[in-house]
This record gives sequence, structure tokens and C-alpha cells, in this order.
Amino acid sequence: MNPFISPSPSPSSTPTLMGEELLQDVKVCNQDFIEFEVLNRVGGQDANKLETAFIYSQLVNEILLNTEDETDEQFARTDMINFCHTQYADNPKELLFINDFEHNRDPSKTPVWFYTEDSFLYKALNKALRTRDLDTLYYLRFFLRELHQQLFSLFLMKMVDFFRMAITASDGHSPTLRVFRGQGMNQSDFQKLKASQGGLLTFNNFLSTSSDETMAACFSHQASTAGDPNIVPLLMHVEVVLEAYVAKPVIQALPQLLYSPEINRCTTDDEKKKMIESNQDSAANNRNCPFAEISHLSAFPGESEVLFSASTVFHIQKLQEDSSGIWHIYLSMNNDGDEKLRSSLNYYRKKTAARHLLHRFAKLLFEMGQLNESEQFYRHLLGDPSSSTSIVARDNMTRIHCHMELTRIFRIKKQYTQLIENAKETVKILKNIQSPSRILLNLMDLILAEVYLDSENYDDAQKFFFKIVDNSVSNLSDSDGQKYIELIITCLSNLLQICIQCPGDENLFERIQTQWTVLSKSLSTSGVFAATIHHQFAINFENRNRFKEALEHAEKAESIVTNVLPYDHPIINQYKQHIDAIRGKLITNER
Repeated sequence: MNPFISPSPSPSSTPTLMGEELLQDVKVCNQDFIEFEVLNRVGGQDANKLETAFIYSQLVNEILLNTEDETDEQFARTDMINFCHTQYADNPKELLFINDFEHNRDPSKTPVWFYTEDSFLYKALNKALRTRDLDTLYYLRFFLRELHQQLFSLFLMKMVDFFRMAITASDGHSPTLRVFRGQGMNQSDFQKLKASQGGLLTFNNFLSTSSDETMAACFSHQASTAGDPNIVPLLMHVEVVLEAYVAKPVIQALPQLLYSPEINRCTTDDEKKKMIESNQDSAANNRNCPFAEISHLSAFPGESEVLFSASTVFHIQKLQEDSSGIWHIYLSMNNDGDEKLRSSLNYYRKKTAARHLLHRFAKLLFEMGQLNESEQFYRHLLGDPSSSTSIVARDNMTRIHCHMELTRIFRIKKQYTQLIENAKETVKILKNIQSPSRILLNLMDLILAEVYLDSENYDDAQKFFFKIVDNSVSNLSDSDGQKYIELIITCLSNLLQICIQCPGDENLFERIQTQWTVLSKSLSTSGVFAATIHHQFAINFENRNRFKEALEHAEKAESIVTNVLPYDHPIINQYKQHIDAIRGKLITNER
């Protein structure tokens, strides 16, 4: 018996295509089209093509599900209830459901029950996940986390049974979970999936599957007989080799549980749940992709539903069409790792690190090039004093960083009026801080320097940028050392931009070269900021007809961004084109 599948309360009859039982099972193999992202693997790991959308999908869910923002936890439930009351104020049926959720004291009505109940919550949550509606996801974050956490608890409970089975198995083979999902898929999405065979696949929403292949196949046949030539009928076969999959997420959490007298005395799921929940912290860093059989907790008990958490990653093994025109998609849980994927995720995790969830969203949107959406989140974070962000709004350091990042947005969008107003607001906050730290004083100088730069007052801008560099170099051993490194690179980048605008200032260019030569020995030169420095050096050398030096820096810049950014990030193509242009000039110059 598979430890992940609970026995049904009673034998179920074979479902018919339009039978009552099948219609009730709409939650198990929901035919609504689901959004997904793919990551191609062409020619092995070194040739991986990482799509920005794939990275974005993973990080959005990671931010929502794994926030450590205690301030947010205090308000998440209230925000959700208020949002739902506003959205469904004219819908009495849904208001009854909201009130039931708000005042629920029934222990059987767990997050899984509310998710599987036919209500707005299921529809709204999955629609927001599919479309990446961050506003709605933000307001529903409380329920999203509760559902994910319950799946994780169920996952760990069943894992104890699995380890027992694996240890006592006589044939030495690990148990395998096989589940199925039947649905239709539009042609364009299917072609994207078909072209990604051998790659990775992630669904944006929670994925409902069934251990009953016959029932899942009914939905595939339903799609095949719908008569729509734009719809491709699919039957997904999902395989999870349990030992290979669970080794990484829970290997640290379970050994002491498995062999402890306490767990061996547990005979019911409730007893195991209490025991395991007290030991979950050791697996807390690996709870991104739990799955569980949820029939016994569903609003429609007796189904054979296995639910995977949002953004679970699968390996696309193969696609095969049968004689009836149904495509069989064979998927397995991705447990072999992907170095470039990990590298890109880690890069964006560092770039979007922040104390508050909204702040992380704003930073992620900026990194993904969605400047208007990023600005909207920054304004929300800085604004409404009556919302859950009011505590954030009183956090001066967060406010300062938000204003600094808004400055970057306004500079890119060339909105200089907003930029100056934003700079004034930042300085006002800084002035109200008693005994500001050295890092804050340097931030104030940076704001002034960038205002001078955007006003084309290059002499005063230079003075402030070099002042900040000198101050930062002397404080690299400080607890804010990383922030000083970022200040140094920001200032050098701005100084190189001045050199591009004023190509005749050789003294300035030589001074920057000297600073960079010294600093690059002690600073990390493998990040995107360093790539920007090399790119700007390349432009400056190119402007001086020193093409060999320009090419050297251009190639360094391209090498850095290729290693840390998704393959389709526009900067990579921009840097490649710059290399080609310099090479062309170098060839022409040598003739």
C-alpha cells in the first residue's frame, strides 16, 4: 500500500463520463486551464535556457509562502477578511462563506476543506496564482500560507510511514507514487510544453491530481470530444520516487523521529501530527514543494485527490500521443537539482532580500523590469497608515530604502520632477533621525550627488561621489560592510557615467581606473553591479578608440551576467551586441 494514499471510506463505483460522481470530482481533475512556466534543458546543464518567467514564478510563491515577516503575520488574516468583505459585499452566498471562515471553530474545517469547498476562495486563489495578480495574492496570503503549511504537515506525517516501509522492504525498491490529471490545453501552450521535453515544468497554481487513472482519463476524453481544434486533450502521468524526492527536504527532520520511542508509540495520524509538528523546525528551510492526499479532509470526502503545492517543479520526461489522439505527458518530481537554476534563484533572493513582504515584492518587480508595478508596491508600502503596512511606514530605515529605490525607478523612467520630490522626501526623513549612523549620512550624500548628476552639474556630483567612496573604503570592516560595498560600486558606476558624458576629462577617468584597480582586489567582482562597471569601462575605452581594452572589459561584463542572470534577460543581449560592435571597430582599426 502506498503510504501517501489513504484508503477510501467505501469502494467507489467506476465513474461515468457525465455521472454525478464525476461532476462532484471537478476539484480533483479541474479542467480550468492552468498556467505554467518551462525551463528548457538543451544539450545538458551547461546549455540550460532559464526563462525569467520561471524564476519569477518560483520567487513569488517563495516570498508569499515562506515570509519571516512577523509584522505581516499580525495583519495577514485581518487583511484577507477585510478584502473579501469588500470584494463580495453584494454577494450574500459568498458573505456567508466568509463569515464561516472568519468565525470557524469546527476542527474538521481545515484550510484543505475551505479550499475544496465550492466557493470564491478556490476560484479567486487559483485565478490570482495563474495570472500572477500580486494584489489579490497579497490579500489572500494568509490562506495561501495556511493551505501550504497544512500540506507540509500532511506530507511529513506520511513520510514517517514511508521511511518505515522503505526500511522494511524486502525487494530493496523505494515506493513510488503515481497520480494523474486529465485536461485540455490550448495549442500554443501545448507547443511550448512539447518543445520543452527534457526540461523543467512548474504550474503557477496548486495542482490537483488523482490516484484514479480512470477518472482522470474521463476528463481527457471529454476534452477530445469537445470539437475544438484549438484544444489538445492531455493525460498527465506524475511519478514521484519517494526516496529520491524526500531525501533532501526531510532527511534532517525524520531520522530522530523515526527511531524515537515516541513516534513508534504513535498509531494515529493525529498523534503523528502532534509529534512531527514539534519537530518541524529542522525541515523549515525545505518546505517549498509539499504534496499530500487530501480526500479525508476535503469538502468532498472519498475522492482520490493528491494536491501539490503551488510552483512545484517537475521534470518533463516525454510526451506521447495514443491512437485516440490523447497526448500522455510523463512527469516526475524534479529531484536532481539544476545548478544554473539554483544560481539564478540565489541571485534574485539576495537582490530582493528585505524585512517586509511588500518590500520584497517591490524589489522583485524592479529586478524583473516591471517598473510601474514596482513603483505601485513601493507607494503602497510607504502609504496607507490604516493598513497592515502602517508599522512598516513608521520604520525609518525601510522608508529610506524605499525612497532610494523609487529614485532608481524615476531615473530609469527619466521622470525628473518625481525624482527631485522623492529625493527631498528622503532627506526630510534622514534629518528627523537623531544621531544618524555613518551609513545614513553617506546615503544622504548619495541622494545629493545623484540630483547633481541628473541636473548635469558634474563637478559637484564628482565631489560627492568621491567623498562617499573615500568614506566607504574606510568603513568596509564595519557591520554595514556590504552596504558600503554597494555604495562604492554605485558611486564608481555614476562616475564612469560622467566620463561617458564628458569624454575629454582624462584626469577623472584615470582616477576612477586607479580606484577600481585597488578596490577590485578586495571587493566581489562577480555580481551584476561589477558587470555594470566593466560595461561602462568598455564604453569609455571605446570612446577613446582603445578597442582592445574596451573588448576586454566588455567580455568580462558579458561573462558575469551570463552566469547570474536568466538567459533571456535584456542586459545579456545588450552586452553581446556591444561586444560585436567593439570587435567590428577593432577589425576596422587594424586594417
